[in-house]
Amino acid sequence: ILSPEFPHQNDQADIVVAQNVLCHLPNDAVPLAFQHVVSTLAPFGIILLDGMPLDLRVQLTREYDLHPQPTKIRQIHQQARSHIPDPWWNYYFGLEPYRFWARHRQRRYATIFLTRSFAHTAYHDQNSRHKAPLRWRYGLKS
Repeated sequence: ILSPEFPHQNDQADIVVAQNVLCHLPNDAVPLAFQHVVSTLAPFGIILLDGMPLDLRVQLTREYDLHPQPTKIRQIHQQARSHIPDPWWNYYFGLEPYRFWARHRQRRYATIFLTRSFAHTAYHDQNSRHKAPLRWRYGLKS
């Protein structure tokens, strides 16, 4: 994932999963790895992202213009950390509990991010009276 060849060795995909991968890298290596992962994402793609430093998640998803899918963010976040013991701060891979007062809470705790193109299309399609709801057309559950 850190190899300069990584972006060239992989085709673009509609869905990219980066689940508990970036948390195993030193913080200074995460931006490069994130760039490589995002480079494999198709223009109308979705990235499933979990297990990375949360401050970097906020920064990098903003920097790469990825938009959090706001459906059930809290429930998904809480489920993702269900295997972590209560003193989560003792583990480098731990996730903080969902905090309602957290700044940038959607970006911080979301797991599903849409590319700008996908988010823009989804928003306009959702607001159209003549099209099926977003959750039906894109397979999202309410």
